[in-house]
Amino acid sequence: MIENSDQYHQALTVLQRTETALVALRQKVEPVNPELFQAMAQSYLDEIIELRNEIDEFIGLNIASEAKAPLWFSLEGEGLKTSEISSRLLSNWLTKFRIALQNVSEYLDTKRLITGRPSAAILASADPKLVALSTGSIKIGLKFPSSYIQGELFQDENELAPLPERALDRLLTLVAWVDSNQNELPRNIFPDDTETSVIVDQVISLIPSKRSLVKTLRFSGALVPSPTSLFINVESRPKLHQLREQITTIYEDTVEGVIREIDLDAQRIILRERGPEAPDLKCYLPDELVNVAEQLLDKYVRVRGKISSASPDVVETILIEQVNVP
Repeated sequence: MIENSDQYHQALTVLQRTETALVALRQKVEPVNPELFQAMAQSYLDEIIELRNEIDEFIGLNIASEAKAPLWFSLEGEGLKTSEISSRLLSNWLTKFRIALQNVSEYLDTKRLITGRPSAAILASADPKLVALSTGSIKIGLKFPSSYIQGELFQDENELAPLPERALDRLLTLVAWVDSNQNELPRNIFPDDTETSVIVDQVISLIPSKRSLVKTLRFSGALVPSPTSLFINVESRPKLHQLREQITTIYEDTVEGVIREIDLDAQRIILRERGPEAPDLKCYLPDELVNVAEQLLDKYVRVRGKISSASPDVVETILIEQVNVP
């Protein structure tokens, strides 16, 4: 890391020497054996990239480059290089981020717990566009579609920010808490346990696994609600799981619908045709109710069971009975 002018000039000198050596190697080897040149040049390329990154950081070029995108989503890990980006890895992580953003947007818009696919408008608006790639593991510049900034659906009566940006702010505000030394969640910022539960689940979905090449996710840019970059990694998971336990409630309720599917291995039925906009429910059965459920396949039933606020589409069944179709 370059810390002063002397080190900066030393780095420039080393960079010039390395580039000159690479030019000489190319002139000597590439005309005779291009494959050998590519193999021999790799160490020079790695050193040049590292030196240029340090120089760019010191002179402020990286800071100036951040203006290209309002949000930078960085994938960090020892085995990652911007010169050799796996399209599958990049696609997987962009998909994870997009789905988390869409799910929070859907909840903020409808105030309903997520049980299915978001609306077409949400899918279109909460789809950040990749506008830049930068060095530093894999650093992805994103912005929201400008065509969706206007319109009633994406405007809060008290705020000018469009819905996807408000969803991003809620996600990253929770990440900021996870990234802090605070143990107690600020209730003035997260007063609604149901909304918080939705956001917690989406942040958890973004945490890299222990086996992933990506070890840390870092967020920076103008849309980040923090003067410094924010990050999450596998060590963030326990704090989020503890928070979810604190805000999760379990209650008994009665639901109705038609049994359209039975999974005997999982001891689960799928309850469908529950009414306009009512989502399908996965109802898990104790041993004594499996035969009862089989006999009621394709029948309209009433199910009583326990439901967790963290998984509103799952019912731990206590009772099943056939009822008349309403």
